[in-house]
Amino acid sequence: MKSTSQHRLAGHFVRLALVSAVGLAGNAFAQQSPFYIGAAIGSSQYEFDFRGQVRELSTGSLPVTRASLKEDTDTGYKLTLGYQFTSNIAVELDYVDLGKIGSSYEFNGFGRYTRDATYKVSGFNLSGVFLQPVNEQFSVYARAGMLYSKYRYSESGENFPAFNPSPEPPIHSFSAPDLKRAKFSYGLGVGYKVTPAISLRLGVDRYTEIGNVIAPTETGNGKFDNVDLYSLGIVFKF
Repeated sequence: MKSTSQHRLAGHFVRLALVSAVGLAGNAFAQQSPFYIGAAIGSSQYEFDFRGQVRELSTGSLPVTRASLKEDTDTGYKLTLGYQFTSNIAVELDYVDLGKIGSSYEFNGFGRYTRDATYKVSGFNLSGVFLQPVNEQFSVYARAGMLYSKYRYSESGENFPAFNPSPEPPIHSFSAPDLKRAKFSYGLGVGYKVTPAISLRLGVDRYTEIGNVIAPTETGNGKFDNVDLYSLGIVFKF
């Protein structure tokens, strides 16, 4: 009898332990950390009045005779660290890489000079995020913040001076100092909750006024009105 009572007592203890463990796991799951991480990839599109900016150089002894963009889109991505204060308000820090684009131009005067340029933008974006659930799975969000960008400009080309010998080398190469500035950014998007800890996002982010007003020469590196990143991403809650 004593053995049977001990077995019953042990069985009750095991069941109690299992119920307690399930309850603790449920509470831990319900009390998720406010931190989350994410990653997104997509297409970055540069809005750039290249011809208008180069046209500013068409004065003096070296007028620009040809100017064109090789491409104005590239692959972009961002990596996110977020903190959710409430179900509707969060703050996010993104590392953003907006890829690179290229242009080509030529100017003539006392000779002919060709140039191929490359523009590359990356940086850190800090933004406040407002989220609004639509139902249990879908939500919409809006963000506003600042991008601290690093803008790199470089060019190469050939020089064909009208007079020889010339002090100018036949091959041209130039890299501007990195331009670092903080400018306004904002975005919109839609989220889809796959599980309580995993969500997908489809969104567009706009980064404004990157670069110099001066046209792309050795005294400047061009200005983009906006760079837009259209992306699909995933978010993981801890």
